[in-house]
Amino acid sequence: MIIPPTLTSDLKEYLEYKESTLREDSYKVYRLFGDKFAKFLKTRKLTDLQTRKTTPKLCEDYKRYILKLHKHPTTRNKEIGQMKGFFYQFTKPGWERFKVSPAANVELVPKQDSEMHEPFNEEQTALIIGNILQKKDYWLLLYIYMIHYTFARPGREVRLMKVGDIKPKTLLIRPENSKTRRTKTPTIAKPVEQLIEYLGVKNLPLQYYIFGANGCPGTVPCGRNMYYHRHRQILKELKIEGKYTLYGWKHTGNIRAITLGINERELQFQNGFRDFRTLEIYVRKLSAYMSSEIYDKFV
Repeated sequence: MIIPPTLTSDLKEYLEYKESTLREDSYKVYRLFGDKFAKFLKTRKLTDLQTRKTTPKLCEDYKRYILKLHKHPTTRNKEIGQMKGFFYQFTKPGWERFKVSPAANVELVPKQDSEMHEPFNEEQTALIIGNILQKKDYWLLLYIYMIHYTFARPGREVRLMKVGDIKPKTLLIRPENSKTRRTKTPTIAKPVEQLIEYLGVKNLPLQYYIFGANGCPGTVPCGRNMYYHRHRQILKELKIEGKYTLYGWKHTGNIRAITLGINERELQFQNGFRDFRTLEIYVRKLSAYMSSEIYDKFV
């Protein structure tokens, strides 16, 4: 006798599939969803419920369960989206449990603009760079430059860069390190190129990580928080308080580029945005920080 699959057994299979296809840090999101959904099923004594008997009402109940757990709209929508994705998987060929997902009509909560990492103003930028130069912490400076000028993200995109990823006037961000899983090739601006030359990065073995575990290029990449802590220490010394992070240098760079009048199409490619509308949304957010047009002319 064939035992019909249950939500518990299908959840296990779904998570095993995701784990086999995703990076560890990407899979973590699914694992956490699995923990929450499993707890929800257990508290409602639904662990042995056959998957095909799942109702839209059960999906709505899980949404309410998430609304009680989380308050921020972005977090709520991520969790609800995970549940919708789980049930949608079982409408696909080879996974069929439903013709239409029982979660298909579960609605997300109204969106709220995400809080930006605070960009640094010109005075703060001068103070931070001056402090770094005084300490001669040139690798931290290069880390910041990579974010500020190439618009690379400070996580995997910068941390896992290798010497061989530096091409003539271009930086190669590999799909396995890119947030969007697509190859990105931002232009290397002159300040970045000059610092790379000064540090002799191009003379090192191509397989070396630029930001190695010992604070210089090597065969092992630096820890996730190494440059975060070094950057944080400088902000602390300068008494720069607020929502300032390494990621803020990406916004700082974009603001500077917009102020200089760099073509928006060029900014789209530098950021790695596939859709121009993404850049428009980004520019609108950034404009709140730097509308010199209004400041100079709206009198």
